[in-house]
Amino acid sequence: MSGIVGTSHSKSKVIGRSQDTASAWVLFNGTGTIAIRKSFNVSALIDHNTGQYGITFTSAIADTNAVIVGNAERQNQQGENFVPVAGNTTTTGCLFYCREDDGDWLDSPYCHVMVFN
Repeated sequence: MSGIVGTSHSKSKVIGRSQDTASAWVLFNGTGTIAIRKSFNVSALIDHNTGQYGITFTSAIADTNAVIVGNAERQNQQGENFVPVAGNTTTTGCLFYCREDDGDWLDSPYCHVMVFN
């Protein structure tokens, strides 16, 4: 017993608000034939070129003022620093890029992207 009586610390009134949860997220294989591994509110991927992907949302997000967070794993740990970049957000999708800091594009076997709107 904690000694505190009649006090609730439940966050149920907070968690689940649109600003507290991701509008969309995806984990995908970006090498060879690209494929979604797991996702929420993502219906399709587009392979634009080496290290350049399009992500299509199942349901449109509220507006283009979204925060997009991405990460990716290198196939080969050698070479320059790996720089994942997200951008060009519309209400129906966004772009995700993987490149080395010297400017070379490269595919990633594990791309992780989250969208908050």
